[in-house]
Amino acid sequence: MGVFNGYLQNYSRPGPGVNEKVPQKGAKRYWHLLKNHFSKMVGVNLLYALTFIPLYAVILTFDVLGLYSLLFLLLMAFAPAIRTGCMRAMMVIARQGNCFVLHEFKKEFKIDFFKRLFASVCVALLPTVTWILFMMTGDIIGFGSAIGFTAIVFVIYAYLFPMLAITDISVGKCVKNAILLVMLEWKKSLLILLVSGVPLVICCLYLPFTLPILVMVLFALTWLFEAMLVNTALVSRGIIPEVQDEEAEEDEKEKAE
Repeated sequence: MGVFNGYLQNYSRPGPGVNEKVPQKGAKRYWHLLKNHFSKMVGVNLLYALTFIPLYAVILTFDVLGLYSLLFLLLMAFAPAIRTGCMRAMMVIARQGNCFVLHEFKKEFKIDFFKRLFASVCVALLPTVTWILFMMTGDIIGFGSAIGFTAIVFVIYAYLFPMLAITDISVGKCVKNAILLVMLEWKKSLLILLVSGVPLVICCLYLPFTLPILVMVLFALTWLFEAMLVNTALVSRGIIPEVQDEEAEEDEKEKAE
C-alpha cells in the first residue's frame, strides 16, 4: 500500500524531463533535437532516399538501351528540389524545434524548380569539368584539383540549400551569399567538410554494406548539423532573424508564471 500511497500523493508532479531546459546552441541542442525528433530525422532521410530509389530503378532498367547518361541527368534534375525540400524540414526543426516533415517538403519542392536546377548546375560545372579532364589525362594535379573543387562545391551546397529553403532571397543572391559564406565562415566550412563530408565518403567507399546507414540516417544526421551551423551563420550575418523555438517559449512562459 505504501507504494500506491506514494504514487497517489505525487501524481500531480511533473515527470522526468518535463522541466528540462531546452539548449539553444551547440552540441547539447543537437543531441536534444536528435533525441526528441529522431523519428522525424529518419523520416527526412527515408523521404530523400525513397524519392531517388524509383529514379535509380528506371535508370538501371533502361541502361540496357544505352540511355544511362540521359536518365542519370534526369535524376540529377530533381536533386536540387528534393534536397531543398528536405533542408526546409531540417531548418525548421533546427530553428523552431519541431515541424511537419511532409508538409514542409511538399511546400518547398515545387518553388523555383528550374531556377534552382540551373543554379545547382552552374555551381557544379567547375568540378565536373576538372573530373572530365582528369579522366582524359590521368594527371595527378588534375585529380587534386577535382577533389578540391568538389569539396568546395560540397560546402557551397551546404550553405545554398538551407538559404533557398528558409529565405525569400532570389536564387542568384543565395548562390552569391553561399560562396561568400564558404570563405567568411571558414571554420564552419571546415566543420561541414569534416562532419558531413568524411562520413559520406566512407559510406560510399564501403557500399553496399553501408547502404542501410545511407537510406535510414546518414543524410538527416549530417543535415541537422549543417542546418544548425548555417542557421548560426545566417543569423550572425543578419540574413535571417533569430527565431526562438516552441519548446524554449514554453519554458519561458512557465518561468513567468
